[in-house]
Amino acid sequence: MKVSRRIDLYGFHFATLLLKFPDYDNYELEATVLLDTLTSEAPALTHDQQEQLFRQIEEDYQDIPLKADRMKAIRQDPYFNALQVKFAYAVTCHKAQGGQWSHVYVDQGYMTDDMLTPDYIHGSILHLHEPQRCYIW
Repeated sequence: MKVSRRIDLYGFHFATLLLKFPDYDNYELEATVLLDTLTSEAPALTHDQQEQLFRQIEEDYQDIPLKADRMKAIRQDPYFNALQVKFAYAVTCHKAQGGQWSHVYVDQGYMTDDMLTPDYIHGSILHLHEPQRCYIW
């Protein structure tokens, strides 16, 4: 991981990271990360904080006259979509329960056919709350 940029914007702290995945042919991904959630007691931004972030980002798109187009632009904004990270080796399915995660990344590690039991699938996959995308390694 490499931090390529840090910025304070909309009353929050962000960083742009270059993430490397050595287990996947050194795949690289650039991601915007919201740093405030690292030290927050909550698992993610509170509803009020999320609303504050949305309203401040929305001000940057007031030049877009149609509300539908403005909302589409906001939903694609890198700061609105910044990863809300926590200090952890992993977030268990129990810790993530109740979270509104639209994109879910599941790193199964080494799995044999014997390990892929109905209980594993139920506990790991079915408790996801309607993700738009689920990436399973």
